[in-house]
Amino acid sequence: MQILDCTLRDGGYYTNWDFEPDVVEQYAKTLATLPITYVEIGYRTPKASGYGGEYQFLPISTIERIAAYLAPHQSLSVMLNAKECQPGEMASLLDDCRGIVDMVRLAVDPAQIEHGLALASAIKPLGFKVALNLMYLSKLTEDHPVIQKLEEAGSVFDVINLVDSFGACFPEAVGAMFRRLRESLRAPLGFHGHDNIGLAFANSLAALNAGATWVDATITGMGRGAGNLRTELMVAYKTRGQNWDLSALGELLETFKAMKAEYGWGAELPYIISGLEGLPQKDVMDWLSKKRYNTSTIIRALQGHGPDMVDEQRFPNLSAWSDTPKPAVLVIGGGKSALRHQQAIKNLAATSGATVIHSSLKHAVAYRDLAVPQIVCLSGHEARKLTPEVLADLLASVSTYVVSTPPRVRSNIPQEIAAKTYEVPPVADAIQDPIFGKDSPLSLALGATKALGAKEVLLTGFDGYPNENESERQLASEVQRTLAYFSTQFPAVALSSITPTSYPLAEKSVYALTAKSQGVPC
Repeated sequence: MQILDCTLRDGGYYTNWDFEPDVVEQYAKTLATLPITYVEIGYRTPKASGYGGEYQFLPISTIERIAAYLAPHQSLSVMLNAKECQPGEMASLLDDCRGIVDMVRLAVDPAQIEHGLALASAIKPLGFKVALNLMYLSKLTEDHPVIQKLEEAGSVFDVINLVDSFGACFPEAVGAMFRRLRESLRAPLGFHGHDNIGLAFANSLAALNAGATWVDATITGMGRGAGNLRTELMVAYKTRGQNWDLSALGELLETFKAMKAEYGWGAELPYIISGLEGLPQKDVMDWLSKKRYNTSTIIRALQGHGPDMVDEQRFPNLSAWSDTPKPAVLVIGGGKSALRHQQAIKNLAATSGATVIHSSLKHAVAYRDLAVPQIVCLSGHEARKLTPEVLADLLASVSTYVVSTPPRVRSNIPQEIAAKTYEVPPVADAIQDPIFGKDSPLSLALGATKALGAKEVLLTGFDGYPNENESERQLASEVQRTLAYFSTQFPAVALSSITPTSYPLAEKSVYALTAKSQGVPC
């Protein structure tokens, strides 16, 4: 059994491929004391698109520094993302690594296997071993066309690794696939297991028992999404009953546990659902992080939503709600500033005559004593939060409710508010899905401001996320794109935040505006 540790490469998804030098030194020196054959230290990336750190581009000085830490029994590997590379680039991309890096691995989508073979054929003459990391094992069948391609490829690959990209495989299926490949392929086989449903170790053992001789692992499982097979678990398994000292590994684990507390990799609910349903974990994370739909709706949507999920009901356009335009509109989001400065916001709304739009129900009840026209946006499954108790709280304060134009996801508007419900087209930077692409609360709220003829939009409760996790990063990105799109498409509308925000907005103070509306010199 050969263990390949790819912590710096796979863990880089959390750190933007930046690691503190002292952490890397401790990591490499610790691995030198362990029965690990290969250390994969990052990517070689041909094109610089956005920021990527040291271990995404791997300067030769970095490669040489890590090589000096390793033991004689260990070799270096680097990975290329096949979809970003062309065969003609291989020499220039890898020439300076010759003699230091032993193996180049290619991450390849099965649909792009021909491209992967072309890259491998360009790399082999340069003197490197070439390994294939074939993605999406849970989607492969034993008679998949890619299997025939690998059989025809002969010895172009020195190692063929199967990657459980969604963490969706079970040991029985893994064993069956490896037994099938062992019969027809000459190259050594390996397994890269994601741990979405806690089966990375069991699946690795199933692969080994069925003929694999390589396994990938990372310290504490650090890696994209739910993470991977844990190096410490695989090393302990390999060395059981042998005279190996793992004390240095224990110290390294303490360092990585602190990093895990900061970055939070591991099998959280989105990754568990991704694994059990065989869905891309990024998509599941994106949907669940927004908290706009229940999990069954998300799963069915990602699998291909059916007609029973779609609502085609029409409501009057919000522009018909009032005979006169509303030049000033106050949009209240879900951030803490909408509560922290609640009294000042209420004073401003009451004295300025601004129409209030709640982008969601989150703070609507807190403003129920505000005697100005209030509108509540119902995106996604927001209408399902309108329990009888909430409706009773909002009865006097909310003038109307707003949904997106159809087709929209079915949300079951309560009968009590049907006569007070209007629709608007959301203001969105891009709607790739005509149903679920309309679920941004801010996009719907800004659509409502357009329907009201607003010339000035004051925002509060759009604070941003100072210490954002992956879910918050998704939400922040959506808000930022929507704000940028709105400002570009509707430059005549003044858009500003009246409470603190990390978004690139013009800022005004709610307290200065309140004093001004009350006639106090500012």
